[in-house]
Amino acid sequence: MSRPRPQDLLEFLLPLIAGAAYVRGRAESFTLSSILWLLPCISLFAGTLWAPVARLLRDPNLAALALGFAPVILAAYVLQPSPLTLQDPVLWCVATPFAMWCAAVRLLERPGTQTRSLFLLINTVAAAVLLVPIIGGRIHWGMIILPFAVFRIAANNADKIRVNFAGQPEDLVGLAEARVIAGRIQWIGGAWVAAWAGVLPSQ
Repeated sequence: MSRPRPQDLLEFLLPLIAGAAYVRGRAESFTLSSILWLLPCISLFAGTLWAPVARLLRDPNLAALALGFAPVILAAYVLQPSPLTLQDPVLWCVATPFAMWCAAVRLLERPGTQTRSLFLLINTVAAAVLLVPIIGGRIHWGMIILPFAVFRIAANNADKIRVNFAGQPEDLVGLAEARVIAGRIQWIGGAWVAAWAGVLPSQ
């Protein structure tokens, strides 16, 4: 984890867009050009910050959580530099699915005896956390549609994760398929949440 991979940059880009869209959407001024100037942040993160962050967060799951939360909060704060931005619980709810899906992919790279249970828990949190701001009328209900759909896919995907008591995978082919599906969930789910982040809730 000493060098950023191409997929790491994409993992950073989608939540970055989501954070920018969330802030701009509530200001009713969101356009694609409004986030283009944030793209240098990706290079800064990848080229300068990634190595020390990776060394600090030796656990890949913790690094994955940081990779999910950080860009959402960073983009929102850069566009709206206020302590209130960091204290916005809805923003953290929007960031959580990115962190969970990123962690799910990393979890399958180093499976253990609790991997299947953790995988289900992570994907449950990714979908359920969005219900709170939706019920409170803070984000548009459309954001939850795909995360709940991919949760069903993730639940079925968990059946492919079989690890014995020694922590060794029993089905390497199934585990490889589970990794591919988890990656697709991350990209498709992340793109969906990012697209809806700037949409104001229905009145």
